Amino acid sequence: MSQLRRDYKKCERIIKKNSKTFYKAFSMLTNEDKKNAVYAVYAYCRYADDIIDQSNDLAALNQLKKELDDFVRNEEVNNFIFRALLDVRKKFYQDFDFKPFYDMLEGQYMDLNFKPINSLEELRNYATKVASSVGMMLTPILAPNGNKEKLDLVSYHLGVGMQITNILRDIGEDYKINRIYLPSDLMSKYNYKISDLAIGLINDDFMNLFNEIAFTAKTHYRIALENMDVFPKEERQILTYALVLYREIIDVIIENGYDVFSRKQSVSEMRKIKLIKEYTINE
Repeated sequence: MSQLRRDYKKCERIIKKNSKTFYKAFSMLTNEDKKNAVYAVYAYCRYADDIIDQSNDLAALNQLKKELDDFVRNEEVNNFIFRALLDVRKKFYQDFDFKPFYDMLEGQYMDLNFKPINSLEELRNYATKVASSVGMMLTPILAPNGNKEKLDLVSYHLGVGMQITNILRDIGEDYKINRIYLPSDLMSKYNYKISDLAIGLINDDFMNLFNEIAFTAKTHYRIALENMDVFPKEERQILTYALVLYREIIDVIIENGYDVFSRKQSVSEMRKIKLIKEYTINE
């Protein structure tokens, strides 16, 4: 097995371990180059995310930014993620400016120097950095000949929808590491206090707060879904699967009494199979 093949295999293991939903969706790609490229992009994003979530390590984040700078300047970066990304660059990123890769890092710096989120607008700005950026990394791979403006529109809305879903699912987990992503103006609107959050209180105020943020996420999902026709059929199908499987997390949380404090809610395999059947494109 070649070095490059080993590098891609490492990237595949990262997505398989950390996101069953994304792996289930993107492993359906029939084009091996596209599939490997998605795995490499995911590995980069996961590595950046883990630096903050697991170790809050400024030096490691600065080192990753330096490696990205070197990579963009065509200097050799000798680790498996950037070796894989070099191959991705040759195949898909000939005229790419790598801004989304920097946006992702900017989002991680925001987490490192965490400041409370005051409004939905601030929440969307954060989500654009850490999640919409991922879509913008993937669109040259998934739809190299697509309309860039429309591709960016889908990336923006899908990324924001998914990140808000993450935030809703991880409310309890994030509070334990002193991060509150719930907009403070909405917490005030529904009279839900940080002291309520501290004890994991699920009451009408919390449910109303959750529902308003969930409605925002579902609005972003709807706009993304309405514009999916910018992608070729196979890629459109896979992104649709990813969208509906992720969106379903919100409904699972609600069905389980809005419990985002005692366990991490997820979509069952049986439910995933049902959704995949329901959203299969027949043309």
